[in-house]
Amino acid sequence: MTMVGETLRQARIASNLTIEQVAEVTKIRPSALMLIEFGEYDQLPGDFFLSSFVRQYANAVGLDAEETLAALRAELSQTEAVPALPRPQTTSQPIKSLVGKARSRLGDSVRQNAGILGTVALAAALIAAGLAWLLGSYQVSDPIQASAGTVQDSPAAVEPTPPVTPAVPPPSPGAAADSATGTSTGPGTSFSVAFVAKGQSWVRTLADGTTERESTLRPGERLAFRADSLVQATVGNAGGIVFELDGRVQEALGEAGQVRHLRITKDGWTITRASEF
Repeated sequence: MTMVGETLRQARIASNLTIEQVAEVTKIRPSALMLIEFGEYDQLPGDFFLSSFVRQYANAVGLDAEETLAALRAELSQTEAVPALPRPQTTSQPIKSLVGKARSRLGDSVRQNAGILGTVALAAALIAAGLAWLLGSYQVSDPIQASAGTVQDSPAAVEPTPPVTPAVPPPSPGAAADSATGTSTGPGTSFSVAFVAKGQSWVRTLADGTTERESTLRPGERLAFRADSLVQATVGNAGGIVFELDGRVQEALGEAGQVRHLRITKDGWTITRASEF
């Protein structure tokens, strides 16, 4: 069953709404809306507020509020704790006593069935003799000696052919000029951006005004890409994100639950107001 929070998030995206826009309509903090999307209901004030928030969120993104609340109740009922199974009863009778009784019964059986036990013993002896004959008919070779014999009987070892080093063409005059001036061309002018999740967080980015990404990152997950000029990013849980620019870890973006809007270039980054995508 799809989580109610995920259903609300998909409906928000389909309506082209951001977390901030839904917060403006419902008057609910963005951090509380994100907790609903992540399904972290236990971090909200209580069932009354959870039901009220979900009802307002559903109305804001065009979902049926009563159907959404019914789905929420069904989801919460599935998360109830399963009662622990009772521990098995253990007997207090000493093991020595049980062993003694078993031996006593075995002795009675031996005395009562001596003829049968004699037949069984004879059969066991015959089986053991047969196994001994089978095992003796096999010869186990020493793998080390077999390997040594193979080496001695093999022809003279062939000397390995030295690796061929491919010829490197001389650099072109244009490349030499670029190296001398210290300038770079082509893909070298781009820069890398990475968001690594320490806690569950929502990240939305727009690279160079054309490539848009939106992901819900769970602890340990990573969103990484390259851009040529500008990246606009919105982070839903600033305290749960590690931000890297060109492979270098940057300072913390904010506290847990804070929403941050970033403007990122090759030269650095700043925290701004809500980005327009």
